[in-house]
Amino acid sequence: MKMLIKSGAWVAPLGDVAKYLKERQHTRVYIRQKGNTRIVSLEDNLSNDIYNVPLTLKIRTNWESVKVTGSCGDGVYDIEDGYLLVDVYPDSTVIIRRRR
Repeated sequence: MKMLIKSGAWVAPLGDVAKYLKERQHTRVYIRQKGNTRIVSLEDNLSNDIYNVPLTLKIRTNWESVKVTGSCGDGVYDIEDGYLLVDVYPDSTVIIRRRR
């Protein structure tokens, strides 16, 4: 269970926090751009049976609105302060399409 409180702190079981930190250290992020689409791949060398806590992906963009697929929270996002924040499982691919 993952929960944010008003201060911005993340409240989660210690085991999930430890897994998140290890995943973050071992994950490589690859981004390809094709026109108005970004393809973001997250890869690590860890066992998905054990290490499968979603990571927060933060991407800078000048797009105003995007459609996200392949994440934990697929849907339409309005970009705030030039960044998209979305939770993504390790060893997954996320498609980010610019909306006009």
